[in-house]
Amino acid sequence: MGYEPLNVKSIFLDAIENHPPERWPAFLEEACGGDPQLRRRAEELLQAHSELGSLPGTASFVNSDTVQDEMIAERPGQTVGRYKLLAEIGEGGFGVVYMAEQQEPVRRYVALKIVKPGMVTREVVARFQAERQALALMDHPNIAHVYDAGATDSGRPYFVMELVCGTPLTGYCDQHQLTIRQRLELFVQVCHAVQHAHQKGVIHRDLKPSNVTVIECDGAPVPKIIDFGIAKAISGQLIHEKMFATTSGQIIGTPLYMSPEQAAMGAVDVDTRSDVYSLGVMLYELLVGSTPIDRERGRKADLDEVRRMIREEDPPRPSARITALGDAATTVCQQRQTEPPKLSRLLRRELDWIVMKALEKDRARRYPTANALAADIHRYLADEPVQARPPTLADRTAKWARRHRTVVGSAVVLLIAAMAAGALGTALVWREKQRAESALRAVEREAARSRAVIELVQEMLASASPYGPEGKDYTVRQLLDKFSATIGGRLEGQPEVEATIRALLGKTYAQLFAYQQADRHLKAAIELYRQTLENQHEERLAECLLDYAWNLQTPEAGQAAREALAIYRKLGDPRGAMRALWILHICLISREKRYAEADQVFEEARALASEHSEVAGTDYACLIHGQGISKRLRGQLEEAEALGREAVALHRRVSGQDHPELAFGLWFLGTTLAARGDTTGAESCFREALAIFQTRYGRDANERTVGGVRADLENLLAARGDRAALEQLRKWYDGKPTGATDELARLDQAVERNPRDPQTFLSRAAWFWDKSEFEKALADYAKGLAVCQRLAIEFPGDPQRVAAAARNYRDHAWHLKGLGKTRQSELAFRELLALWTKLAERFPNQPEYRYQLAYIYCGLGGPLSDMGRADEAEQCNRQAVAILEKLVADAPDNAMYRSFLAENCYHVANHLRRRGRPDEAQRFYREAVTHWEKVGPESRDPPGPAWLHLSRGRSYFELGRPAEALAQCQQGIALAPDNVFVLRTTAWWMVRFPGSDRPMIDAAIRWAEKAAELDPRLPSCWTTLGAAHYRAGNWKEAIEALQKAGQLRGDNPCDLLLLAMAQWQLGQKDEARKSYQRAIEQSPFEKPDAESAEELRRFHAEAENLLGIEPSGKAESPKTEGPTRNPENAKENPTR
Repeated sequence: MGYEPLNVKSIFLDAIENHPPERWPAFLEEACGGDPQLRRRAEELLQAHSELGSLPGTASFVNSDTVQDEMIAERPGQTVGRYKLLAEIGEGGFGVVYMAEQQEPVRRYVALKIVKPGMVTREVVARFQAERQALALMDHPNIAHVYDAGATDSGRPYFVMELVCGTPLTGYCDQHQLTIRQRLELFVQVCHAVQHAHQKGVIHRDLKPSNVTVIECDGAPVPKIIDFGIAKAISGQLIHEKMFATTSGQIIGTPLYMSPEQAAMGAVDVDTRSDVYSLGVMLYELLVGSTPIDRERGRKADLDEVRRMIREEDPPRPSARITALGDAATTVCQQRQTEPPKLSRLLRRELDWIVMKALEKDRARRYPTANALAADIHRYLADEPVQARPPTLADRTAKWARRHRTVVGSAVVLLIAAMAAGALGTALVWREKQRAESALRAVEREAARSRAVIELVQEMLASASPYGPEGKDYTVRQLLDKFSATIGGRLEGQPEVEATIRALLGKTYAQLFAYQQADRHLKAAIELYRQTLENQHEERLAECLLDYAWNLQTPEAGQAAREALAIYRKLGDPRGAMRALWILHICLISREKRYAEADQVFEEARALASEHSEVAGTDYACLIHGQGISKRLRGQLEEAEALGREAVALHRRVSGQDHPELAFGLWFLGTTLAARGDTTGAESCFREALAIFQTRYGRDANERTVGGVRADLENLLAARGDRAALEQLRKWYDGKPTGATDELARLDQAVERNPRDPQTFLSRAAWFWDKSEFEKALADYAKGLAVCQRLAIEFPGDPQRVAAAARNYRDHAWHLKGLGKTRQSELAFRELLALWTKLAERFPNQPEYRYQLAYIYCGLGGPLSDMGRADEAEQCNRQAVAILEKLVADAPDNAMYRSFLAENCYHVANHLRRRGRPDEAQRFYREAVTHWEKVGPESRDPPGPAWLHLSRGRSYFELGRPAEALAQCQQGIALAPDNVFVLRTTAWWMVRFPGSDRPMIDAAIRWAEKAAELDPRLPSCWTTLGAAHYRAGNWKEAIEALQKAGQLRGDNPCDLLLLAMAQWQLGQKDEARKSYQRAIEQSPFEKPDAESAEELRRFHAEAENLLGIEPSGKAESPKTEGPTRNPENAKENPTR
């Protein structure tokens, strides 16, 4: 690079922008060309610069406040924490970036940024931590994620982030010769990422192409913002703002990309619109291959001149710049797959207007947000009118006057005044004045709102000091409650501020699962946005509506999501529309059971993602995941699996390998694979999901997600009989890892502070349950239920206050039943029954309360049946049927009501069948079938109908009608042909006792063989196959299958009794007696239910009769306390 002989400032500017300090001597040797005087002056400037404080990307020669002077640098091959350094990939003034390999708990490649040796000053550490904090705030597919942080053994801080191996934005576009449309589509994603940062309270301040790297995922380009090294908090002090202050006269950012207000020495009033200006510069360069201020001109000018150009000179329009490029225009156009005249025409008008609006010197005239800039580009791409407009006569006149203020004298002023005196001039000036005043008022309102919000939030956060009156244990919930109680009167007459604050409070409460408080604030914010502010802030209203809809306990959730979707469609915001479609889809499948409409929503999302590739991110992946759940609920398991795999693949691509949404996707895919009989694939999914949740939340965190995946994995292992794996999993959780005590202390404090909030007891009960401290969990459930009952009495006019908590306390009754505490379970259900009965009677127009009452009646039937009180259990299910029949009559299209009615008809029929009344049972079975058919396959909950047909088959068998029994079983299998449990249970019922005819036995062999083929590690499949072969007289095949079951789960009394009988029939009488003796010495792996105990008793009797042995009286195993984990114990339940 050549320099003019005495241009010391250009050498200085090149050094601080493009070279780290340790390379400055070599650079000066080359740049100064042996001129000692020039070199001395350059060194003086660099020395002075270092003493004042380095520009971003450089470091000081002098470190006066050195904390430590550790001069040993890390090298590739060494290990820092859990990370092995592989190669140095970047270096700045105070930090070095390495590519590293994370070795645990997951293996992956990452970028590790570490402070250089000898650079650990207070200022550098503050700046380093600021970048880390800024990145950690972000959760966006177009911003590099932070994974971890720490310090070396010598105390130098580092942080670990996503490894982004790509190409700078402009370089990527030029190398791949992207068209103008493709460049704009890519740029829009950058705008949305910047908007996300702004919403998190962070201004980037150094946006430029080298800080936006493009990678390719499945062939599609994905931009990533990778450097927040000089980010600034909107509130001003969140991220060590003192480190970046301009009080020493330094400027922050890269000159060619900085805004006019950022270029001012000592400027501190820099807001999000500064980033909008930088985006405008990047857009200018993407379109024409040059920055608004020519690079060569900027390089030759000194710093003051560059600052003046930024503040005062208006750049040429992009279309004009193309014309002025001369021969260079040919290369620029080739990189855009066009020609100079065509490119100039393409840029003229709309794109010129958009770029020049983003580059306005007066920030009040720029786009107010990055999203607004993106929205205008969307309008251009969709051939819709853009909001940007060409400059008016008054604009052009004012700019001309500013550029020529030294030669514009009083004559020009008089001339303008004379022109304004004319009729047309008067009209133009009045109109432009009105527009300017209106814009100014809007900016002043927004500035006042921002200041008020910041002051309130700062006041709230200031109260959280550990040295304040609340002490060091002050919690977020306490902070919110105290602040929430004071905002009503303080914000009177400030609707915009109040709406903003209430929306923020509502969202935060929801994240803490305090949905009642969240709903109160979100409803108030929505009302303010709709009425008081007359929909002036539609985007904020839409965001608030989606936050409200996210609480699925809210009956109006679906309508709120629909309203938000309509707003985003109107605004032309595809990213907002995608999020609204996702939340609406959740409402449709989880609450409203409107699967057909959910399919339409999914197709709209598909089309949106196809048209706007930048929205095919995490929200879209979650929507695909939700559609898979919808398909699974309708029995379309093959489609559900395909959607699940698609969602997981997309999550891996856009969210990373350790994102919670990937874990949710894996969890769903695992349950689908289990339903299809692929238990090996299901186990793999569960384990990976569990690992992600543990990495994110810690194994001791009170996360229901971790407990849910763990329970599914335990059930799968228990059903397979894999004792070793099950015990290993349980032992891992038995430890008391660091943090568990702190978590319990937090929950204890919440209960002490809010003893009248049932949710506090529920949270602590859930924590105890996850730690297998069942008695403590049950005690808290009981206390919470008592609080619900008191609230029902004290607040008779506020049913939602009671209902929200009472829904959750159903878990209390179910947990008691699972622990074998059937009497306590009955009492808990009866208390809930009284509570819901009062609510249903007091508010008869609330169908949800009657539905919950039916649910409790159905649940009460479980413990009653377990205690042998079959009459009472049947009556409970009949009560549920009566309630649900009325609900269905009022809402015949409600799939949830009708499917639950079918389930309760099924339960009544089972009670009648078990009590020897198969004729009456058939009537209720028929009613169940009728209701399930009216629900339609798209809303059924498989394998429910399959279990229904199986139970009808048993009823026909007991009526002495084997052909009809077999026909019903065949219909059930046809509905769930790949469900291992349906296949195994149907075959088992046919052959467990003598008496089945040959067609039934042959069918049982076929189905048991298929079950064993689908899941060869499930012992009960081999037990069933052995029983089927035994009933068919295939003694050798029976012995082989039963021995296989024994190999998988060890000695089991059922397996051994069947094996003894098969060996006896084959003439192996000594072996048969040994097998029988082992059988009576064993206990079942899990506590048997009443039917399983009866099966075991009859096997004993059959074996004793065959072997000629006196009755042993050891048919039943001793009862044990503990939660029932085997899902097959509920094999007759059609929906659970």
